[in-house]
Amino acid sequence: MPDLTFVDFRGPAVPAAWLNDVNHLTYRDLSSGRFLRPSGVARDLSAKLLDTVSVKDNGATGDGVTDDTAAIQDLINTVGAAGGGAVYFPAGTYQISSALTIGYWNVVLKGDGPGSSNIIQTNLSATILDFPNVKFCGIDGLTLDYAANPAVSTAIVLSGPIGGFHFLRNFVLFRSYIGIEVSSVGNFFEAFQLRNYQFMGLYVHDMNDLFLANFLFDAGDSTNGSVGAIRLYDKVEAFTAVNGDVIGGQYGLACDAAVNTFRVRPAAVKFSNVYFDSAVVNDVILNNSIDFDFDNCWFSYAGGSNVSLQTVDGVRFNGGQCINAFQHGMTWSATAKRVIVKGMSIRENGGSTANTYYGLNIAAGCSDFIIQGNVLGGAAVWQSGWVQAVGVGVATGASDRYIIADNLVSGNGTSGVVDNGTGVNKRIANNY
Repeated sequence: MPDLTFVDFRGPAVPAAWLNDVNHLTYRDLSSGRFLRPSGVARDLSAKLLDTVSVKDNGATGDGVTDDTAAIQDLINTVGAAGGGAVYFPAGTYQISSALTIGYWNVVLKGDGPGSSNIIQTNLSATILDFPNVKFCGIDGLTLDYAANPAVSTAIVLSGPIGGFHFLRNFVLFRSYIGIEVSSVGNFFEAFQLRNYQFMGLYVHDMNDLFLANFLFDAGDSTNGSVGAIRLYDKVEAFTAVNGDVIGGQYGLACDAAVNTFRVRPAAVKFSNVYFDSAVVNDVILNNSIDFDFDNCWFSYAGGSNVSLQTVDGVRFNGGQCINAFQHGMTWSATAKRVIVKGMSIRENGGSTANTYYGLNIAAGCSDFIIQGNVLGGAAVWQSGWVQAVGVGVATGASDRYIIADNLVSGNGTSGVVDNGTGVNKRIANNY
């Protein structure tokens, strides 16, 4: 580095030779507030500080008592009107009494991490964060909560036909009626927790391309999640969720549509490495849905069947576990078509009444399915005395075009395979 002269804020000259060349920094005349890398653009100190602006510098207190709504909203609007940027929430508890509206593109709310930077909504009928028809916004490092259990409200709303491409990461939503409602495209949620959602945790409709990673849904109470921790309804496509846990509530994943038609029913949905556990009714219930993949997922301890397939087409289970349901491990209706189950362990189901329920209970008329290479029975490991009566059973009726082959079916109470389908286009073989 060439010898330059640095001037500190107090005025005396400071030689530059003491700086190590590896630093590669050339500071210029800090007495005038300007500094620069050799290849950078000169900016004054006030411009540099605006890279991230704190809500406390705009009048918010974060003391957990004062209503900070106006100060926070004003700063969001100011940053948004200037083209976007980060709105910083230093550690503290920020009370608000109405929704914070992110009405501009490119605005991100950043905190010091969940538990440190907290936004508390005192109006139990109001949204916490609203992203109406905007793009490239997000949150990072925040806890969001209501002052008490809300009666009717949605905590976070991402909406609009041209809105989307938001990043929500490293956050906790602690209490809500509906946690997050998404009807915009191309969104990414990562490293988050949704807890204590009374009606549903995540409500997705009229959108495509939503990606979830490293998440926890915890209903917190057996009466919560009455329509699902994750609810996919109408015109949902390209939904992907990886590495997560969905615990408790009435339902875990619930998917449906007003009509079972193309581009209305949920489609092209994939879950990988997700635990669905301890729902009161079903861990997963699918109706009017098409082309779902479950790779290496775990379904357990539902009060009814762990998995209920109603009117569906093209559902695939590859690896994973389906165990310890209080009734059947999986129940398939007559309108479940083209279901494939491979490489799963399906055992110890029927805990409410031993030797009564099945691992896979397939209704009469259900056709076009493959059950191959699974473990469908075995000695109780997780719960003493929980033994399913039958590994896989096809009810008496016109089921046709299916394969039940190459499965391990020992260790059931009554039988490994019970096939009462009357169709002739089927292969039942090599089940031991």
